[in-house]
Amino acid sequence: MPTLLIIRPSNRPQQDIQTCHAAGWQAQVLSPIEIEANRSALKKLPEQFKQADVVFWVSPTTIETAAPHLNFSDGPKAHITVGQTSQHTLAQFSPYPVVSPEDGNDSEAVLRMPIWKNLPPNARVLIIRGHGGRDFLADKLTELGFQIDIAEIYFRRPHAIDWQNFKTEDIAAAYVTSGELAREFFHQIPPQFSRFFESLLYFTHHPRIADALRIVGAKHVETVTSLSAALSSMPQRSQAVNPVEDNKDTQQVANTAAPASERSENTRPSEQIKPTQPQRVEASMPESNNLPQNNAPVIIKQSGGKALAAGATVLALLSLGASGFLFVQGQNVLKNQELEFNQKIDKAALGESENASLLKDNLNRQTAIQAELDRLNNGQKNNSDQILQTQKAYQELLKGRINWLVDEAESMLNTASQQLMLSGNLQGAVSVLEHIDSRLSRFEQPELIPIKQAISNDLAALKNRPYVDISATALRLDRLESGISGLPLVLDGVLKPGAAPVEAANSGTWWENTWEKSLNALKGLVEVRHLDSNDAMLISPDQTYFIRENLRLRLLDARIALLQHNGEVYQSDLNNVEATVKQYFDSKSPATQSWLKELVELKALDVRMISDDSLKASLSAVRAYQEGSRIQMTTEEAAQTQDAEKTASAPAATTEQATTAAPAAASAPQSLEAPALPSENKKEPAAEAAKPQNQTKPAAKIKGEQA
Repeated sequence: MPTLLIIRPSNRPQQDIQTCHAAGWQAQVLSPIEIEANRSALKKLPEQFKQADVVFWVSPTTIETAAPHLNFSDGPKAHITVGQTSQHTLAQFSPYPVVSPEDGNDSEAVLRMPIWKNLPPNARVLIIRGHGGRDFLADKLTELGFQIDIAEIYFRRPHAIDWQNFKTEDIAAAYVTSGELAREFFHQIPPQFSRFFESLLYFTHHPRIADALRIVGAKHVETVTSLSAALSSMPQRSQAVNPVEDNKDTQQVANTAAPASERSENTRPSEQIKPTQPQRVEASMPESNNLPQNNAPVIIKQSGGKALAAGATVLALLSLGASGFLFVQGQNVLKNQELEFNQKIDKAALGESENASLLKDNLNRQTAIQAELDRLNNGQKNNSDQILQTQKAYQELLKGRINWLVDEAESMLNTASQQLMLSGNLQGAVSVLEHIDSRLSRFEQPELIPIKQAISNDLAALKNRPYVDISATALRLDRLESGISGLPLVLDGVLKPGAAPVEAANSGTWWENTWEKSLNALKGLVEVRHLDSNDAMLISPDQTYFIRENLRLRLLDARIALLQHNGEVYQSDLNNVEATVKQYFDSKSPATQSWLKELVELKALDVRMISDDSLKASLSAVRAYQEGSRIQMTTEEAAQTQDAEKTASAPAATTEQATTAAPAAASAPQSLEAPALPSENKKEPAAEAAKPQNQTKPAAKIKGEQA
């Protein structure tokens, strides 16, 4: 049964596994990323859900994570999903209709839906997604005038894949559902499986994911509407693809075997020369042997005399001797020519065999070089992959000292900003900025100059701001509150009897002294004093307690306003306290004057709220530096990846050139430059040996005619 790899988070592939089993496929799940719920975002989600007019759900994972925490009866009635799978998943939770685009499964298709035209202006749209999603739809809806609220309810965490028992047998294709899964999956592939996964067939439901797969190294990527569509197309695809691959393998085997076959064909002429050439010699030999036999015998007719018989016998013997001599000579000449010809043939065959052996050695050497190039190519690719992985791990685990310092400065600035907002701790913020400035002054890198300038400006602004010691001021207010009970009232000084007049010495008569005493007694019966306020005279002794308690309450209210940095309430309470003391208490008393003096000093303090932008410039400079460092790191990683791909493609091109050159060399062995062979050094004797062959017949004929 063929196997399909499903590259998805561990909580999502159940439906895909069922789809594969229904289509007759075996499913194997690899999860390079796992989903972790964002608890804080899920706590805020119900309130956001109630206030929204429309809810947009990004994926089935989003629905399964957020839906159990929501009450759909309290939320909006308009729900939008990005695809049919999400629509079916949300329909299990929502009692209201769920709409999704019919002409696509991305944010662009959602934006083309007519529902946005039917919504009221300034409608609130809630986008529920994972952390770090695309902002395309949110930006476009903001431009259309909608109020956008985003809930990022889960995180995507890398999950290590167990490759120990992984086998590539029967794996025909893979199905990938996001670009982030593709990048993390190829990041975790071991070197021994890299070539297999690069040549594997991948299916995905969106062109953007297909582009991400091609960027990370996948060579065969297909875009389908769904997983079932991919599975239905696989049988036809396998029948169409496998023959091509078999033909490629057959061609490679043929290319590898071509030199050997050509070598065998090149050696055949030298092997066939021996049987063909001697056949010519054998053909000529019977011809030379028949020459004496072709002479007609001499018939001597008997004339009746012995002399004639003897003469005929002598002539016959002479003719027989001459023919035998000529036959022997011809045989010797033919044997010598045959021997010389065979020697030359052997030399030519030896030269051809040396050429064949030299060609064979060159082809074997070329095959060995090709195998070594393939091995070096594989090793170089594995090394480049390991270098890339090591560099990524190094960049992730080891930050520069400056980056750590900037991150620490951001944390300290955030803490100082919170202290300024909550407690107005101006001295603490100044201390933090001075500490950061002293640590940054040790580095001379130009990229730190904007951070140094922003911190210097914020530090100068904080030092120029009037500082109020909240704790000391609160203690002074507490002392004023304690001193209220010792302040004398105006009535205490006014109603106090005056000093008795000093009696003069009795210098007159008794009648004169008596008259004087009587007049003095009458004058002391009535005493007249001036008061600026008539209210002080109208206060009863019981109301004095309420006046002092009202002063304490006013001072307590001023202390609360001090802690809240509310300058208006603080000044108003102190002014009321001062007016009350001057109205009802004796301002001529030393205790009252000392108490009022300290009150005036407290009124002179500048108590006001510290704005939240006191450290905004420093925080902006630090975050700009961090964003720049991230962009630079991403650019360097992309450049390193391109360099590694170029380095890996260069040996591959060399290997293809060498593979192409091997059959060419085998088909044209005469173009190889080899050392001079004996057959090539002795061409002239071979030519001379060829001449006697052509002259064999004429010589034999001449001698036969002479005989």
